[in-house]
Amino acid sequence: MSERRADFEMLRAFVRHGDQQAFAGVVRRHLDLVYGTALRKVDEPGDAEEIAQNVFEALGRKAWQFAPDDSLPAWLHRTTLLESKRWLRG
Repeated sequence: MSERRADFEMLRAFVRHGDQQAFAGVVRRHLDLVYGTALRKVDEPGDAEEIAQNVFEALGRKAWQFAPDDSLPAWLHRTTLLESKRWLRG
């Protein structure tokens, strides 16, 4: 199974059944991407952690929107950049 398909299946399990383990799996798979991107933008580990939490909270709210062919890493990267900008503006 491709990574893209695996992400979709985990998000679908979370949306349809409230499967917290599936959502935690998505977070584990992509935490380094989100945290690393945030840290490069804000240069403060504590702030990067907060941004990562905000990004994954947004994913939890929007998980139902993802389709099998969507790139979750691209969405997470874009969302992290936007959240980092928002964070820096205060």
